[in-house]
Amino acid sequence: MRFKNKVVLVTGAARGIGRGIAERFTKEGASVAINDVNTDLLQETVTRLNQKGGKVMAVAGDVSNEEAVAEMLDMIVDEFGTVDILVNNAGISPRKNGQKVEVENLTSEAWDQVMAVNLRSQFLTSRAVITGMKRNNWGRIINVSSQAARIRPADFCGAEYIASKAGVLGLTRCLAVELSRYGINVNSVCPGLTESDMLSDVKNNQTSQYTENVPVGRLGTPKDLAHAVLFLADPYSDFITGTALDVNGGYFMV
Repeated sequence: MRFKNKVVLVTGAARGIGRGIAERFTKEGASVAINDVNTDLLQETVTRLNQKGGKVMAVAGDVSNEEAVAEMLDMIVDEFGTVDILVNNAGISPRKNGQKVEVENLTSEAWDQVMAVNLRSQFLTSRAVITGMKRNNWGRIINVSSQAARIRPADFCGAEYIASKAGVLGLTRCLAVELSRYGINVNSVCPGLTESDMLSDVKNNQTSQYTENVPVGRLGTPKDLAHAVLFLADPYSDFITGTALDVNGGYFMV
């Protein structure tokens, strides 16, 4: 029970990686608030985790909306008292028939939508929890970025997605510098291809080609990402801040 008496907020947690992270935190004794825009799936996940003995609440809302984020934080504080650990996981990666839309054909609306969900949301939620973390003189902010922000992008990762995830790395470093003196550590995780709904429209031959170049020999799983996030959230990670933790089965060695 490493996280007993800790309160965690995980965004984009109704399914996939976010749900895996939330589930792992509940198993370690944390009180967990999970967020998503899909209210039906969100409630289903809350019910599932509570039936397993977790202490979980739903905070539905669009994390790219400033007012929605403020309302979410009020709900969490009313129920759990504070937020000790924030995991910014919400994200989208739009594609057309499993392929990226090249910049020449990319609309400004599509660009803005991805920037809002993938980057603006992390700014808003991080800003919202800082005051409480400073008051407690302790906190963890863990931002989900992507391998795509650090290496040559795959054919199905568009410029809007890659730019947003690279922005997450910059935001992480800035927050780490600003907040370290208050006992608040800020890090990011950069997953490689991971089994999730986000990959559902990517062709099997593309993922197979990718997997052939992964030394571990498989795609990542939500559990892999959850373990990395809990490592960065652990009190024993006090001397780790501003880093980007690659979770890709050794793909960078290729």
